[in-house]
Amino acid sequence: MYLNFIFKTWYTFTMIKIISDVGFCFGVKNAVEKLKEIKNDGGRIFLLHPLIHNALLNDKLLKENNATIFAGEDLKKEDTILFSAHGHLLEEEKKYSTSRQVDATCPLIKERYKQLKKCYSDDVKFIFVGKKNHQETKAFLSHFPYLIYIDVSSFKEDIKRLDLKKQDKTFLISQTTISSFTFDEIKRIIDEKSTLTSFISPCKLYDSRAREAIDFLKDKNIDKLFFIVVGDKSSSNANEILNQVEKIYPSIEAKIVLSATQLDIEKLKNRDIFISSATSASLKQVEDLVDELKSILQD
Repeated sequence: MYLNFIFKTWYTFTMIKIISDVGFCFGVKNAVEKLKEIKNDGGRIFLLHPLIHNALLNDKLLKENNATIFAGEDLKKEDTILFSAHGHLLEEEKKYSTSRQVDATCPLIKERYKQLKKCYSDDVKFIFVGKKNHQETKAFLSHFPYLIYIDVSSFKEDIKRLDLKKQDKTFLISQTTISSFTFDEIKRIIDEKSTLTSFISPCKLYDSRAREAIDFLKDKNIDKLFFIVVGDKSSSNANEILNQVEKIYPSIEAKIVLSATQLDIEKLKNRDIFISSATSASLKQVEDLVDELKSILQD
């Protein structure tokens, strides 16, 4: 979806343009629908973790669907534990096994689980690269304890500690929301140091949004624009979109926001505004932000 608004303010002409695909990914849509489906099933609905990485929308969804974050309540058989889009620990399944469980894990992550189970071999070293303490990373390591974990923030040191040999067969899998640029570098290093038999790359959707933004901005005057990623600062893919754009355009003025109240409006003056979004930000949130900015800049 691309929207383009040009209007004259008291200071200059300003453009507000959406420059990439925006709105929910399939995994987030799936999680939201799962919550809505069980709203009227009876019993209480509890989440052990935020459904998606979007605080404003999480609060709204939980309120609208009579759900709450679990806080140690005594669970009844008719109560439902809804597992979040990012995955959950096997220990959590066992701990709350007496209550009904509904799994809202992203289908892409579930497919990766299937691939790992199908490809497992005793003579292969399975390496997982992800962000420390991210829910998806913790879930993978819980479901597959044989995974060798590499922290994306210190991957060179972590790979060195593995002391890989060329005769070692390796299989590389990533958290869905790490930078494809970083993943490609990790893949190259592991392939040089071992025999990389196969790999599973990051999610292509969020990565394509970053690439769309980078491509669109290549012929623009970076010093005369402001780039916005609509999303929550806790969102891994929102940060990766921002990081990838800032890596290519280090002088760019940019920010992750869910509302115009999170912006310094003075910084927007005399600048064109270009917008992308995290996969956990809804289309409505993007449209609402555009409307906010139009109203503020026209005043």
